Amino acid sequence: MPAKYMAVRPNIGVQHPTTVASSQRIHWIDIAKGIGIILVSFGHIRNGDGQSVWLPALDTPINIIYLFHMPLFFFLGGLTFSSRRQFPDFLKVKAKTLLIPYYIFSLYFIAKPIAVLLIPSLGASMQANHDPVV
Repeated sequence: MPAKYMAVRPNIGVQHPTTVASSQRIHWIDIAKGIGIILVSFGHIRNGDGQSVWLPALDTPINIIYLFHMPLFFFLGGLTFSSRRQFPDFLKVKAKTLLIPYYIFSLYFIAKPIAVLLIPSLGASMQANHDPVV
């Protein structure tokens, strides 16, 4: 590979093939992400039950949007992914920043069911009442 296409990444000292313009933004990816954001917003005009209350005629287009709008973000994010760390170090950082909060919130949300299992009398006092007040 010609020398003009080689770059040394910081903290690694190993040469990786990258183009000279790799630090510039790729406009079509930015446009695709913008369209994706608009499609996600469009999909959120449904209520919590999945019904288009405002515009029932848009049920079919919204169903089509839901087929691809999140995979679009994963695909575009994968295209632009770059790590300046070695893979084992990358995994350690991601495990620390993603798994630790995941387990903390999981323990928080499972605390109530565990408490009700251990002390059944708590179940009635923790019951949410969604009946309208008369």
